[in-house]
Amino acid sequence: MVSKKVKIKRTIIAVVIIASILSFLWVYDYYDNVTVELPKNLENLINEKLQGWEYSNMVIDVSDRVFTSVSHRVIKIDKQKDQTIVYGLFEIMSYTHSIVEEIKETKEYGIYADGSREWLKIYIKNDKQDKEYISDIWYSTGPDYEFKLMMEFPITTWSQLFISKDKYYEQLYIESIQQFKDYIGNN
Repeated sequence: MVSKKVKIKRTIIAVVIIASILSFLWVYDYYDNVTVELPKNLENLINEKLQGWEYSNMVIDVSDRVFTSVSHRVIKIDKQKDQTIVYGLFEIMSYTHSIVEEIKETKEYGIYADGSREWLKIYIKNDKQDKEYISDIWYSTGPDYEFKLMMEFPITTWSQLFISKDKYYEQLYIESIQQFKDYIGNN
């Protein structure tokens, strides 16, 4: 049986080690250059799925959407024997017909009816015909949000989860607005 004193020492050592790793990554600016290029086939598969995804804080019905932009920063792709797991920050912005018309009129591109920015863990498998499909999407909600992220995402991604996220937020927002401007220009 381990004494309470030993448990406290182990906890302190673990916290110091984790803090040291995160500090090292932050100090050496490592976290700024570690996004992963998502292969085009996976990007298309994920975009298609997320454009119709009913996410946690969704306001409008999927059937009312006329356009949905999907932007992402993938921080890790884990290829395993029977599946691929994609870890990343995804921004999904959905527009109804009335919102599209309002934006065309006002040219205020930051207006949108429904949006979500989530850290996602996306499981991709192959079916019997060797065609890729998304088998599951994990995201954290509710209390202990950060703790749940740490449990699901590899430790090598933690600096991006907590340090780089603000930079990623801005980049994703700009990309989403650009996708919408391209949509407006084509319609």
